[in-house]
Amino acid sequence: MKKIHKKFNINLTVYPGNLTLVISNCPKKINKLLNVTWGETITIARTADIDPWVTIILNPEEKITPGVIAHEALHAMNFYFNRMDIKYDVNNDEHAAYFLGWLIDRILNLYKKCGVNVDW
Repeated sequence: MKKIHKKFNINLTVYPGNLTLVISNCPKKINKLLNVTWGETITIARTADIDPWVTIILNPEEKITPGVIAHEALHAMNFYFNRMDIKYDVNNDEHAAYFLGWLIDRILNLYKKCGVNVDW
């Protein structure tokens, strides 16, 4: 697979802040971009709460499915809700469902635009 390294900043619009989405199979560039050392191995995906933004990293060399994206989006949502002290429960979750669906749609669209071959 060719080397891919794309970074997108997603404005959350309904909540303060942004989310960084990185689609990359270049570990050294990820380390430099995020100022962290995660080694030479990139897992399938990772979500990190790195100030000032929450960051989702997707490795296009692995099988990134809508389920993987939803999994990472849920982590990101929880990081933001913790930062903003937003509580939700199973009887009052409409705001969480809206935010999660909105975020997943953005990530899916950007992932497809990167030229990664997807089968979904």
